[in-house]
Amino acid sequence: MKTCNWYVAVKARKGLYHCDIIKTAAEPTAQNYPQYNFMFGGYSTRRKAEQVAMYQNYVIDTPSAVEHLLEKGACKMQRYIYLPATGKRISIRSYVEGVKLAKANPEAQFDHGLTTWWPVTGKEIMKQFVQGLHDRINQGIPYNQRGL
Repeated sequence: MKTCNWYVAVKARKGLYHCDIIKTAAEPTAQNYPQYNFMFGGYSTRRKAEQVAMYQNYVIDTPSAVEHLLEKGACKMQRYIYLPATGKRISIRSYVEGVKLAKANPEAQFDHGLTTWWPVTGKEIMKQFVQGLHDRINQGIPYNQRGL
């Protein structure tokens, strides 16, 4: 049974060392990979090869598996806004869509507001939105901790 190992393949470019993380079953040689100055590794996981490359201060040119997932949108961190009216957390996307709907229809009746559980108009929802916006600004919560 062949086992595949992960290697750090290093190439010098403009005074910096760049590298690619490659997976191969056989020991890589200069003949097989002439574009690289040297290689090291034999690590069992890609993560380990990336950690060693970062420790050596190499610029990793090969996107990692996590970056591929981020490009596809699979690992996006979900932020929420808490609605006291319903006692639920909703996504920012849903929140914005609801506020836009209320802004476009100020005289329309909605089941509940952002902070009230009884029926309200779009105009009242916009007032609640502005009050909530000012409240979040004045709380002074760092951006990276909002909505978690």
